Amino acid sequence: MTMQMSLQTALHPIIGTVTRPSVNGSGPITATMAAFLTDAFTDPYTVDDELTVGDPLYIGISTIFLDGERFALRADKCIAAPNNNPAQPGVLLISNGCPVTDAVDVQIIHNGDSLAVMFQLETFAFNDQSAVYMSCDISLCPKTTPDTCRCSTS
Repeated sequence: MTMQMSLQTALHPIIGTVTRPSVNGSGPITATMAAFLTDAFTDPYTVDDELTVGDPLYIGISTIFLDGERFALRADKCIAAPNNNPAQPGVLLISNGCPVTDAVDVQIIHNGDSLAVMFQLETFAFNDQSAVYMSCDISLCPKTTPDTCRCSTS
């Protein structure tokens, strides 16, 4: 199963949620994406928190999909853009599950090994823009074929 999700606002309140029906009819699958203050991934940014260019930013994506023994969550592609249109060009952060560090330093903490994706990046800004929007294409991959869950550079 593949889906696209994004933060609903430009770090106000820094939480986005998407729900899709499951492929086996076991009920809907919900995934949530949030920006966090620290690498503990426990305190999400709120409207009152401020970011400075160069600060570390921790992004977490999680699902409450009940079959974590057989499936893992994977961020296939993540993009940061100056607007909330995922089709517009932006800065590629993750591609094929791997960090892209050409323009921004991205460090993956978890991706494709559990029902949570966690990564860190250094905050940045677009010229003459006060907001940065982030979108990720995510998928549930079967743990029975773990190579499909890992970073693939091909």
